[in-house]
Amino acid sequence: MTVAMAVTLTKRPNEVRTYVFDFSEMPEIKAGDTLTGTPTITQSSTPSNATALTIASIKISADGKKVTAVISSGSSGGSYVLTCQCGTTQGSTLVGGGDMLVNANT
Repeated sequence: MTVAMAVTLTKRPNEVRTYVFDFSEMPEIKAGDTLTGTPTITQSSTPSNATALTIASIKISADGKKVTAVISSGSSGGSYVLTCQCGTTQGSTLVGGGDMLVNANT
């Protein structure tokens, strides 16, 4: 299992944003492997009672190097850690992470 570098995206509570987990620099993908299957995305938040993000439309990109998801909701002032896990055509499991900050004044 390899972990991709984390990125941070800031959104407002009422925005709907597309978040991209880019696996293209992972050694397996650079060597020609591609993402396949059904990616999963989990979340944790601070504070722990923050309104959960809504994560929908999880898809692998046409080139097999990225996973995209449409994200909405969240609590203003909330900080979320997102983790994306996806298999590859050659049997690896890759994990990418990122942060989502929700701020009404962004």
